[in-house]
Amino acid sequence: MSIEKRIKIYSTPDALKAHMLQMVLRDAGVESEIENPHQAGFTGAVNANVTVTEADAEKAAQVVHEIDERSKTHTLVVTAFDNEATADEVQLSLRKMDESHLIDLEDSVVIIRGDNGKVAIKQTHNLTHNGAVAGGLCGAIVGAMFMNPVIGFVAGAAVGAAVGATEDIGINDDFLKDVGDLLTPGTSGLAVLIRRSDPELVLPELEKFAGKVLKTALVHTDEKRFLTVLAASTD
Repeated sequence: MSIEKRIKIYSTPDALKAHMLQMVLRDAGVESEIENPHQAGFTGAVNANVTVTEADAEKAAQVVHEIDERSKTHTLVVTAFDNEATADEVQLSLRKMDESHLIDLEDSVVIIRGDNGKVAIKQTHNLTHNGAVAGGLCGAIVGAMFMNPVIGFVAGAAVGAAVGATEDIGINDDFLKDVGDLLTPGTSGLAVLIRRSDPELVLPELEKFAGKVLKTALVHTDEKRFLTVLAASTD
C-alpha cells in the first residue's frame, strides 16, 4: 500500500498559529495535518509544520498566500461612545482578543472631543507584538485627521500637513466626514489600528457598545513615512 505524498505548506514555532491555519484550510475544503504540534513553542528549536496531500497543495498554497496578503493590510476602526469609561472597557476587551491571538491589535487611542470641538487623545495601547514599546502612530493619525479641514478647526500650515499626511496613508474625505459626523462635540471615541486579522472579528465587539462603527483600509502604516509627510507639508 503506497503512502500518499504530503507537502509542507507552512512552518511556525507557534503551534496556535498552525492550528488556526488548519481551521482556515478546513473551511476552504482542505484537510491538513500538523507535525510536532505539542513540541513547537517549548524549546524554540522545533517548528509546527502544516502539511497537505499533493493533490491539495496548490489550493492550500493559495489560501496561505491570501492570508499573507491580508496580513499586509492595516485597518483603522473608529467608533463613538457616550463616555470615556466605555471606551476603556471596550479597549480592554480588544486587548484580551489580542492576547488570545484572535486579532493583532497594533495600537489604539481614546478620543475625547470637548463641547468646544477640540480633541484630546489618550494613548491606551501602544505595544508591539513582542511587548516592546512602539510609537504612537494611531494617535498621530487621529491627530492629523482632526486637523484636516473636513472635520477640523485648524488653519494655516497645519491644514496642509494634515491633508498631505492623511491622503498619503489612504484616508479619504468621505471617511473623514463620517468620523466628524460620528464624533460630535461632547462625545468620546476609540480609534483602533489592527493588523494581521479579519476586521470583521472586531466589529461585533465594538457594536455591543456603539451603534455605528467606521473602518477603512490604510495604504501603508510606515510611521516614519507618515511623520515625514506630515512635517514636510508644513515647510
